Amino acid sequence: MNTTPPRNVIYYNNAANPISLAGIASLAYTDVILGFLLPDGNGNLTGQAYNSAGGNDAFDPNGNPDPNDIMALQNAGKNVLISLGGATFTTDDWQQYAKDVSGLVQKVAGYVTSNNLNGVDIDYEDDNGFTGGPDGTGVYDGIQFLIDLTNGLARELPGYIITHAPAPGYFNASDIYHNAYTQILAKTGNNISWFNCQYYNNPPYDGTPVGWPLKDGPPPVNPADKVSSYSTIAETTTAPKLLIGTPVGAGAAGSGYLPLDQFTSQVIGPLRQQHPGTFGGVMGWEFSYDQDGTWADGVGLALHQQHVFYVGRDGNVYHAYWDPANGGPVNHDQWTSDGQVGTELATLLAGAQQHVFYVGRDGNVHHAYWDPANGGPVNHELWTSDGQAVSNLATLLAGGQQHVFYVAADGNVHHAYWDPASGIHADQWTSDGQAGTELATLLSG
Repeated sequence: MNTTPPRNVIYYNNAANPISLAGIASLAYTDVILGFLLPDGNGNLTGQAYNSAGGNDAFDPNGNPDPNDIMALQNAGKNVLISLGGATFTTDDWQQYAKDVSGLVQKVAGYVTSNNLNGVDIDYEDDNGFTGGPDGTGVYDGIQFLIDLTNGLARELPGYIITHAPAPGYFNASDIYHNAYTQILAKTGNNISWFNCQYYNNPPYDGTPVGWPLKDGPPPVNPADKVSSYSTIAETTTAPKLLIGTPVGAGAAGSGYLPLDQFTSQVIGPLRQQHPGTFGGVMGWEFSYDQDGTWADGVGLALHQQHVFYVGRDGNVYHAYWDPANGGPVNHDQWTSDGQVGTELATLLAGAQQHVFYVGRDGNVHHAYWDPANGGPVNHELWTSDGQAVSNLATLLAGGQQHVFYVAADGNVHHAYWDPASGIHADQWTSDGQAGTELATLLSG
């Protein structure tokens, strides 16, 4: 499973899209959350089965997703989760499950494993669990319930993804929810993979004035309010674990919607600039409004820059990149200035760091890299010193290690690598002198 941010997450909640569930495999979404796992009236849980009155065509009449659809998405590199809860769950439903959390854990875990899913999303929308009691502390202890549910699922589903979909107000100490999710996060450690924070139907956090709608027409939305709230909550969750949830279409929610171009330029753009290399990404509600995949592709493009490196005629490494989040102009900068670059550029992305390796005119492997965490200047270092490097650089990222392979003057494959615990090392991988061209790397599990 790949859970590296930025993520482009979509909820799949009904049948009103000509693109099937399996059809999402070709779109730019990274994760698909099926909605919803619901009480069946007999004390068990079932998927929201399709029926003529509406429902979800991700599920068969027995409430299970088609295994071929799940496999198609997973083969395309996407995670598939099931969401537990949503607006259909009542206070009575949650209160009953809170009486037997271990039983609920077993039911959810059984559904996840039997349907070969990658995890579960907890969409808890019961304000009464935090505020509904006579003393303002809830008709049951919703905070402890979510702590126990999360930790129980983590024990029962080790290695699986567990996400939550809270309202932004649930993180606010001055709101009526008793800073609920800050308390939950403090007691669940790393068991929550990320938060699909719902910046819709939650004024004023979603940019909509409190009290709207009071007039005809769509409510006004201030993108800056979304950006400000996200950055405040990210101080608690960290940015890589916080996704900004948004309506995919104007009819998907009562408030919080922004057209795609405005959302990418005025929300994604500023958040990427404020959290360089660490922005968690976007959650969209929901797929029926992405009729042709335009939303998936637009958000996917806005989350990623495109980079080109080249050797100039003056013997230096130059860089050109395009960032759709800041309006899309092509930017240029220069990564070396000594004029000693020879041949064979190779790139590597390690987290938010951008790395370029090249063979210098001195016959050594050189390294230039940019790290936004230390202010962003380009750094330089030398990885070999014997002057034997010739051509065909190939890079590989293995955990925290960075690896470079190259053909040396002796016709053999040589290897240099950096280990964060012990620095740069070098060794030789062949000795018959037969290496010519076209190195290629592969990381095997």
